[in-house]
Amino acid sequence: MTNRRANPAPGRTREAVRTHLRIATCYNLLMREARHRVVTRWSLTLPQFDVLAELARADTGGFTFVELSRLLLVTSGNLTGIVDRLQDQRLVERRPDGKDGRVIRVALTEKGRRVTTHMLPAHAADIDEILSFMPQTALAELNGLLGRLRDGLHARGEPSRNARRERDAAPTQDASDQARQSRPGAGPGVTGAAGTRRGTPSRKKASLRGLG
Repeated sequence: MTNRRANPAPGRTREAVRTHLRIATCYNLLMREARHRVVTRWSLTLPQFDVLAELARADTGGFTFVELSRLLLVTSGNLTGIVDRLQDQRLVERRPDGKDGRVIRVALTEKGRRVTTHMLPAHAADIDEILSFMPQTALAELNGLLGRLRDGLHARGEPSRNARRERDAAPTQDASDQARQSRPGAGPGVTGAAGTRRGTPSRKKASLRGLG
């Protein structure tokens, strides 16, 4: 067989691929540095730090597991394990929702709030030090470009997210059967023990939290 060389990618395609690879490389380098500092200074994993940072932005009622999983772009199953370990350290607590006792909310404890009060400013200072080689004007320009990229990617994914929300909101036959068969005091229907809806799609993201 004759080996054929692929035609060179058009200029825009080549730049798109180079940009994708460069963003991924920079992201991985930033995450490696941030992870090392979070583990060394606070004895937390980066996903645990992300949960604490999001809860620090919430009011005293915290978030449900569904809300947290959407904010962090992780599955509710993975989130349950993260919250378990934070609860073991008495940094967060589970509490029933004030309007629907079947739903469980996650909130910072007093200890957790004290920790995040010191941790988040220190983390922001770490990120500032990591990027100190970049002039402020360059950071502002890069932030603007990345904002455009983020908004464009969000817009591309919106139709599929809307379809997923409609599918999740539609009652299933299993849910209807459970509702008919439920008895007073019985467990919740499609809402699990952690207050999450089964079938949450798996979407993974590690992010730099606590900076906004």
